[in-house]
Amino acid sequence: MIFTTVVTGDYVPGAKVLADSLTATQEGFRFFTLAVDESALERLPKTMNPLPPSVLKRTTVSGVQYDAFELCNALRYSWIEYLFREYEPNYVVYLDSDILVLNSFSPLFEFMGKKAFCLTPHVLRPYPMDGQRPDDLNLINFGFHNSGMLAFSNSPDTMAVLTFLKERVERFCYNDPPRFFVDQKILPIATGLFWEQFCQLQHPGFNVAYWNLHERDLSERAGVLYSNDEPLVFFHFSGFDYHSPQALTRWPSRPLGKSRDIVGRLVEAYYARLLEARRQLEAE
Repeated sequence: MIFTTVVTGDYVPGAKVLADSLTATQEGFRFFTLAVDESALERLPKTMNPLPPSVLKRTTVSGVQYDAFELCNALRYSWIEYLFREYEPNYVVYLDSDILVLNSFSPLFEFMGKKAFCLTPHVLRPYPMDGQRPDDLNLINFGFHNSGMLAFSNSPDTMAVLTFLKERVERFCYNDPPRFFVDQKILPIATGLFWEQFCQLQHPGFNVAYWNLHERDLSERAGVLYSNDEPLVFFHFSGFDYHSPQALTRWPSRPLGKSRDIVGRLVEAYYARLLEARRQLEAE
């Protein structure tokens, strides 16, 4: 089993927090990092197995075509393909570098089995039609599934899915909503065409973020965090601003309700981990 992320130099501290949180919660895995620029390659610890884009012989994606954000998204599928071909793991799970893992991923693998790929939706229930944001318009503009987690199994159909996605992000991975939003506007096509090989994870403890906190009741029992009474597996700090650490995200978000205190503690803990990661990286 491989966990992985893709980063530029600015996101190396977050990637270290991600890797450390995986080490604390998972067993029997390897972690690899695609270092998109020289800064990332120089700063990433060897324990995170950083590799440059030059290892990807089967892609035409380049920084000439895309900006840094677009490029990181566009390289994901060639990178996942490379990891399967090079190391032959049973699963590859891509995670964004702004994620904090808090519990075991075993529910994902038990649910997924040998399906080729698995995604999480932004929401499990329809948004209320109440004029607050995010709302259905956000799903239209940015896609129904969130690509902060991409899970692929080593199945006979996986390479066909990866080839489909890889070929399209090489041409259409622009950050220009509503027409394009990197890979997230391409994923619905993949889930439709490869529906027999696809599964959608409905577990409320995966990919908890500002866009779904209105439907996730966070609680704590015996030091373990729960989301809708299921273990909170990972929290996605999408839009977190290192320079404004008191806020969960820079994007519009719905009221947190009863989860406010726990979210506040999570934000404080995440910021502290980022500071410590920066300190450790500077000391190396």
